[in-house]
Amino acid sequence: MVRERKKGEKGHASKYIDRTRVVRRLQLTLPEFRKLCILKGIYPREPPKHFHGQKLHRTYYHVKDIAFLERDPLMENFRKFRTFKRKIRRHVAKHEDASVRALRKHSKPEYRLDHLVKERYPSFIDALRDLDDALCMAALFSHHQQTIKVHQARIFRCDRLMREWHAYIAATHTLRKVFVTIKGIYYQVTIMGQRITWVEPHHYSVKVARDVDYRVMVTFSEFYQTLLGFVLYRLYTGAGLAYPPVLDVRKDAAGEHTTSLILAPKAPAPLPAPVTNTQPQAQPIAQAKATPAATAPTATATPAPSAEQKKQQKKEGEKKKKEEDEEELAPPEPVVMVPSVPRPKHLLFSGCRFFLDREVPFRSLEFVITAYGGEVSWEGMLSPFPRTDTTITHEIVDREYSAHRYLYREYVQPQWLYDSVNEKVLLPVHEYAPGKPLPVHLSPFVDDSRRGYIPERRVELDKYRNIAFSSLAQSKAKAKTKEVEAPVDAIIMPAAGTTLLPAVPEVALKLPQFVRKKRQLPVSSATKETEQRAMMVMPSKKRRLYNRVKGRQQDRKKGVTQLERRRDEIRRAKETKGAK
Repeated sequence: MVRERKKGEKGHASKYIDRTRVVRRLQLTLPEFRKLCILKGIYPREPPKHFHGQKLHRTYYHVKDIAFLERDPLMENFRKFRTFKRKIRRHVAKHEDASVRALRKHSKPEYRLDHLVKERYPSFIDALRDLDDALCMAALFSHHQQTIKVHQARIFRCDRLMREWHAYIAATHTLRKVFVTIKGIYYQVTIMGQRITWVEPHHYSVKVARDVDYRVMVTFSEFYQTLLGFVLYRLYTGAGLAYPPVLDVRKDAAGEHTTSLILAPKAPAPLPAPVTNTQPQAQPIAQAKATPAATAPTATATPAPSAEQKKQQKKEGEKKKKEEDEEELAPPEPVVMVPSVPRPKHLLFSGCRFFLDREVPFRSLEFVITAYGGEVSWEGMLSPFPRTDTTITHEIVDREYSAHRYLYREYVQPQWLYDSVNEKVLLPVHEYAPGKPLPVHLSPFVDDSRRGYIPERRVELDKYRNIAFSSLAQSKAKAKTKEVEAPVDAIIMPAAGTTLLPAVPEVALKLPQFVRKKRQLPVSSATKETEQRAMMVMPSKKRRLYNRVKGRQQDRKKGVTQLERRRDEIRRAKETKGAK
């Protein structure tokens, strides 16, 4: 006899389960269940169809996801931690402070998240693709102030991870884009073909928001710290560097950020012991002691050293051991990783020496300059070179400079660095002089040609790039012409008293053009009437899609028109102000 199925045992009703039943099934509290879902990467699901027993305004999960949670080792750690909190509450109720301190010091359960990183990211490329949120969260907590829920150890850990990340980017020169906004500073790097973009807040105390659930953010930060540790270890070891890098305490106390870490080469792995196929035969101990001459080598025996020679060897051994101990205790020498064949645009500031004034954002500028091969100095005891150094090429200031000016260096505002990095050329400095109104800081993440509106500043930057690349192409062409040798039949014996140079072939200059043109939409040959007929025959689903595309194109045109009108208004206002 076939058993009759009840409602809820088949179809979507058997595949989804609401949160209340899940918490009761796992025997966890709601905060513990929420934390476990964040760490494991389990999110609620919306059932595709309404089934019997489904209630509105309820959170549902897939049954397979819950079965995946039940087998995780963190379940047992959560139960142990619940027992630990119960013991703490009992001793606190009895006013046993000594027992509470002893429990918190020795009996607090701990857990690791290494297995979760290996589960969620099977390959290293997967971890790099998901690194944006991890870097944003670590940068946020590194600038956060200490509160009841955000402990000091977490802040220090995030700050150390961001330092190690900046040091690796600066050593490998993989920084590509920088954009400064009110929210913070956006960076983009390219590692192993993956573009990683993150934002860092400006360096000032962050105001604690009261409408933010910090328990959720701390849980995400806990997992992202483990992920960043795995990624940084793989990156450092892949570049031949020791991990973790050594922190120079003196430089850290002086205010350095990126350059405070000492990057040392990775220690070579010990060589394996040689494996021999022959196995020694067993020999009785008594027989070995009785016949020492049988096991001795056939060569003539060396005479035993005298007492003076023994003392001399002992002194030399102690001296050598002392020198080895001193070498182990000494800090490792810094090593700067430079690609074997560096591209000029990735070493834009090579040969430039910058001096940073006190009012500029030191951490950001130090990171950007070192990432592009420049040298940085500042006012301080441990600065590499003083302000009066004659080799300084640029001084970064952010206010009207009224002190003594040196004629052999350029004075610019910080935006010059960021714009030069985005354009991959050293821009003219006269527009960024101290006290002058700065030009527009364009975002390198926006494609102007695709949007349909090209700002005036973009046209000016393209002209600068064309001039820079044309001069570079001309210099390369001149170098090629010098290397070209004249053919044999072109050499003619000169007459007496005259000289004749071999004929040099002309080299055609192919200069790159960076002029951005507006994207022209394809013009259809069909008339409006034929287009309407086609829409009448078109299915409703495709018609909705077509109307959506046309609506987006019209919205884009309206936005471009508004931007052009606003640009004309600003231009007229400037002309009117200049006429007065």
